[in-house]
Amino acid sequence: STSAVVMDVNVTELCKVVTFKPLFSGSIPCVMVNHFSHQSIKFKQNIEDGSDGRQLHAGQCTVFTWSDPCKKRELVWWLDGKMDSKHIITMKTDHGTFEVEDTPDVEGSDQSDEEARDQVKAGGIESSVDPDKGGYWVSFLDGLQRVIIFTPDPYVYKISQHPSLVESTTTQITASLVAMELSLVNVIDGRDVANLRLTGSQIVWEYQKRRNKWVAVSQEHVEILEEFYKKLSNKEEIKFPVPLDKDIEADLEKMILTIGKNTHKLRRTFYEGFWAQAALSKSETKLSARIGTIQLDNQLFNPIFDNVFHAVPSVNEIARKYPPKPFFDVSAVIGPTEHSGGMQYQYFELLIQKMAFNLDLNFLFALLDLFTGFIKKEQISEFKLNELDRADLKLSLQNVVYHREARHIVSSYFGVFKIHPLSIILSLNFSYTDSDQQKYSLFGPIFNMLKSFGASFITTDDISLQLSMLLVENKVMTWHKMIEKIKQHYIQGGIGQAYKIVLGLDVLGNPVGFVTGLASGTKGLFYEPFEGALLGPEEFVQGLGQGVHGFVGATIGGVADSAGKIADTVGSAAVSLVLTEEEKQRREATRRGGGIISGLGHFTSDLVGGVTGVVSKPVTGAKEGGIAGFFTGAGRGVAGLFLRPIGGTFDLLNVALDSVKKVTTRGDYDISQLRPSRCFGIDGVMQVYSYHLATGNAAFLQLDKFTDTDMYFNHVVLKPNPLTFLIVTTNRFMIISKSSLTGGWQVDHVGVQFAEMMSSAKVDENTVTITVATGRDSGLHGIASRIGWGITGSVKSQIKSKTKTFQLPSKEIAKEAAKIINEASKVDF
Repeated sequence: STSAVVMDVNVTELCKVVTFKPLFSGSIPCVMVNHFSHQSIKFKQNIEDGSDGRQLHAGQCTVFTWSDPCKKRELVWWLDGKMDSKHIITMKTDHGTFEVEDTPDVEGSDQSDEEARDQVKAGGIESSVDPDKGGYWVSFLDGLQRVIIFTPDPYVYKISQHPSLVESTTTQITASLVAMELSLVNVIDGRDVANLRLTGSQIVWEYQKRRNKWVAVSQEHVEILEEFYKKLSNKEEIKFPVPLDKDIEADLEKMILTIGKNTHKLRRTFYEGFWAQAALSKSETKLSARIGTIQLDNQLFNPIFDNVFHAVPSVNEIARKYPPKPFFDVSAVIGPTEHSGGMQYQYFELLIQKMAFNLDLNFLFALLDLFTGFIKKEQISEFKLNELDRADLKLSLQNVVYHREARHIVSSYFGVFKIHPLSIILSLNFSYTDSDQQKYSLFGPIFNMLKSFGASFITTDDISLQLSMLLVENKVMTWHKMIEKIKQHYIQGGIGQAYKIVLGLDVLGNPVGFVTGLASGTKGLFYEPFEGALLGPEEFVQGLGQGVHGFVGATIGGVADSAGKIADTVGSAAVSLVLTEEEKQRREATRRGGGIISGLGHFTSDLVGGVTGVVSKPVTGAKEGGIAGFFTGAGRGVAGLFLRPIGGTFDLLNVALDSVKKVTTRGDYDISQLRPSRCFGIDGVMQVYSYHLATGNAAFLQLDKFTDTDMYFNHVVLKPNPLTFLIVTTNRFMIISKSSLTGGWQVDHVGVQFAEMMSSAKVDENTVTITVATGRDSGLHGIASRIGWGITGSVKSQIKSKTKTFQLPSKEIAKEAAKIINEASKVDF
């Protein structure tokens, strides 16, 4: 019998906890069994151990533990009398063979050598050792306990191996989606919140390197293959095989790829947006899942960030030569244990590609409102017990401790548990523009803190965070302890990266981003030419050019980016002091994403707005707040006379520096919204998504007039360049266009109010004609427009009228415009 205790050491930031436990299955590194009848085995911890080792006599077994846990953990063994022939076992499921001088008959075996060999061959296992002189070793799991057996019997060797090596899959289930889209909509408030889309890859060509192993063809070869594939589909005459590169040919009729002297099968495929598979056998389950590309868009009006979450495309020149890998890829091999309630996780691997998070308070509170509704303090303070707490209250204090401990005592075996390194690009913005802040009264202190500190200064952009790989091998532990290990790993990693967020604030110019970019550029200056030199002189020159361009871009672009962020922060802070919340939202919507011309337009707008605000602000304030509002508006007008030009100047400087960064920086990418926000329509009822209506509604909401009194109804596209719409609202129709100067939408023609229309719109070729009321008696036009066109002659004779004509690009556009104008004008909104 063996008497032992298990010592478990946990190191935290505050203390070191040492726990002593009774011996349990899986706590011993391994149990060694010598199945030979006359051959002894010797063993020790590692090859550096200078001792003679311990001896395991024939027909005996023993437990093995590490004599020094701080040294290298590997089991070294050899046959007694043969120290020159040593073997190393790393405590993983494995097997092997070795030779012995003389192998007597195996005791306890009920079958002949021929029967044993037949059973071994039937199981698909061939031995390279002479069965008359050979020995076998197998490392396997018996429940949670690692066992290493040394045997001369091929039958014991066969049945001791992991069952998955000799058994086939009985059931296989596969599920896949080419693409999937999910919308989060707040039907109470009538607004889109978020839109999630999973998409697959473009066409991928692969060749079979070996059985069940397909390798992607490079992108430059894919373009050639696609060209010939289209010709073949159009039944053009092509002489196959066709050359793709030096020593590489393809035959698309036979779907064969020849690389040198080797021939491979070729296939044309694509990666699904979502794919999952479960393969079941008698002893284990294999699970796999992957996601092609994922993107989560912010669908709120005038969002600070268009995207909340997305995969970051590779900007590395070598990586871009091949199809992108799936964003999310996970695989697991799981099997039950025979003698405990735990599981054997032989293999678990999770890979997540580089990703970007863009978070702002507007989006976070919109999600909060979507899932919880209006938050009230009395709802939060209400104390509710779950079933687990009710059960604990019925137990004594001692029983509670045992009861809670029992939930975590079931141990599992983790062979290889690996989560690859995580790379995250983080952007944060703490400004909040929702006017209805009262519904979040629970978070009042947050709003007050942000206002007092200045939300414009709490902004970060493109902070690169790197979290190291998590690897657990050959461990027996509970899932509770595994989860704590994962949490501790990423909490410590996050704390280690926190300085990047503090030093990445825009108000400081993001010095971390500058230093990181400079280091990357310096590395590329030496690495790219060296990599090219390995391929040839032409590639060396190309690599040298790329390295110099990257270094110069990181230096000049980094300085420009840092200065631009400081200018943007100061400009936004200056302008925010004199603008209302609605003006801030409209200004941000048209300011983002513009170039030099847009920056000049906004500078001019701020300059003019500062001058005109001296008069307009007091008038607006008096209308909204009386005498107090008048003086408030007067103060804003005077302050705006100085602050708005200052803000416009800094914005122009930021745009100019951002343009310098884009020109000098190599490998920038731009991820745009997948679609505009949903249009709910005039009744506020959610309908099937319409891209046409969503586009028109988004354009209308960006106008600086009519958005307070009108609602979008429909539109017709008049011209693609510059993009021009005929917008129909609940009160009028108008012609708007997208400004090439500022990137925003502007009203080109006010059109006609429906209350003035005396007849329906008529079409003559590409001209729309409308009769409208005019003159001092035009107050009766409302009767004509809302009661109907068939009014009495006496009423009609009292209304003076005139005809307005609108020339549109084509007859079809004119018909469509007249149709929606007549529909909207006859509806009583």
